[in-house]
Amino acid sequence: MVIWAKYYYPAVSHDSWPYLFKYYGNNILFYQFYFILGGWAWINYEPLTKWLLQKKKLVFTVTALAAAGTLVLYQFNVQILHLSQSPPVLSPAPAF
Repeated sequence: MVIWAKYYYPAVSHDSWPYLFKYYGNNILFYQFYFILGGWAWINYEPLTKWLLQKKKLVFTVTALAAAGTLVLYQFNVQILHLSQSPPVLSPAPAF
């Protein structure tokens, strides 16, 4: 799905799409998930902290793999796809 979103989705015409899908990156409704998740984490702080400490090896492993994957993706974008540095190739924000 990520490959579709990164390489296929930008080439598709979005002119006839509904507003919520056409401007998904600029719509506050899509960011409400993070707000609600933060509220849930605050309310369940003790159990969440306990669970994270129990699974700390898994959490650190996933974090390290995500960091390594970001570096690999950067090299792929620059060396294979020859994407320029402006805007930054890992930037989720569109360039205007």
